[in-house]
Amino acid sequence: MPAMRRKGHAMKPFNFHHAALAILLLLAACSPIRGNWTAQDLETATHFYKSQRANKEYLRIIRSSGDFNRKFTYEESVALGREMRKARSEALQVLADPGFLKKVHQDIREHYRDEYLRSLELTLQNMEHPNYDIAELADRLYNSYVEWYVDHQTEIHLPKER
Repeated sequence: MPAMRRKGHAMKPFNFHHAALAILLLLAACSPIRGNWTAQDLETATHFYKSQRANKEYLRIIRSSGDFNRKFTYEESVALGREMRKARSEALQVLADPGFLKKVHQDIREHYRDEYLRSLELTLQNMEHPNYDIAELADRLYNSYVEWYVDHQTEIHLPKER
């Protein structure tokens, strides 16, 4: 599917993987607590969920008009930048706690860092300097993270969202 542009931002239309990740994260948030979560783990989990919520809000704003060819309003552009920066900031705080993601799943740290976080960083880069190839790479990385998450959902254990 070709990338689309809005006010100079190269972007991809809504993808099934985005909805699937949102549903899986909701299910994980409602699942019983597994493992021995420390107070630090619970704080880091809060950052994990905040990053996901900010990313979800970013996607909601993009999809809100349904017209991917119109330009963003100034307010939408500000909100998109704010949500993407928030998603990135919260994700960085998750990665700052080396033990948390290991408890969630033995392999999630690499996927979270190299696919999820990198896709957020590339999206921010693309917002500042629109580039189709950057938008395409960000989308591929994000979709790769979502696909990995879906494939391993039964092995992923997160504390309930507070």
